[in-house]
Amino acid sequence: MEAIVVVVAKDRVTLNVSQNVRVDVLQDVIPCVAGSAQIHVHLLAEVDALAVVPMVVMHLVEVHVMVCVQQVVRVLWLCFSPRKMRQKNNIWQSGMAKTITFIVTKDCQLACKYCYLVGKNSKERMSWEVAKTAIDYILSHEDDMKEESVVWDFIGGEPFLEIDLIDKICDYPKTEMFRRNHHWFNSYRLSFSTNGINYGTEKVQRFIEKNRDHLSIGITIDGTKQKHDLNRIWKTKDMEHGVMPKAEEEKGSYDDVVKNIPLWLKQFPKASTK
Repeated sequence: MEAIVVVVAKDRVTLNVSQNVRVDVLQDVIPCVAGSAQIHVHLLAEVDALAVVPMVVMHLVEVHVMVCVQQVVRVLWLCFSPRKMRQKNNIWQSGMAKTITFIVTKDCQLACKYCYLVGKNSKERMSWEVAKTAIDYILSHEDDMKEESVVWDFIGGEPFLEIDLIDKICDYPKTEMFRRNHHWFNSYRLSFSTNGINYGTEKVQRFIEKNRDHLSIGITIDGTKQKHDLNRIWKTKDMEHGVMPKAEEEKGSYDDVVKNIPLWLKQFPKASTK
């Protein structure tokens, strides 16, 4: 039986995958392609659970069927090419990574008293066009960036307020690095500094499930509840107009963050707060 059988229908492309596909292709390449195009993956035989989890396509982007076919051809080439992918246990080069930071928004639910970002608002946000242009420029200058790995870093404001944009931004370099045969392909981290408030929402959890193997998420907690609530207070509408609340009107955010910590630690047991 062939390792991968491509079935092209009028409105979809299906990959029929048997378990004799190389592990690195099964776990890394196929999910990457499937997540960026309307490609359906069908396992023909029972495989290890760790290989099945990344196969779940959490987000489908509508593209023309010919684009799907092109992506499938690339997967087939990679499966049977003598060129070997990096080994699974050596894909991340710690300490040798280029960090690319996206400030996706100046908005935040909080108004921390020590925050470096002044003038928080919901209007100033990164557009997809700006993000795509930046990624295209970076990936097209591969010779200028010799680091073995890359960290795609997202900050704000509160980055998870722009989870739809972030999801799109993160999908794009995956497929572009694959298409360009870039040396950062599959050697990357997606890094986030978050206040933790939106961590348990459906969209954020869907994003985490899709990208967990490449994620680094730090949640900010200022020590005890008393210390945290002294500085990390909820933003009010009046604050955007320069009107600050009285001390007795301030609402701390400790309880709203801590309720998400058990889920975060379950998903990232080696993580740490800051």
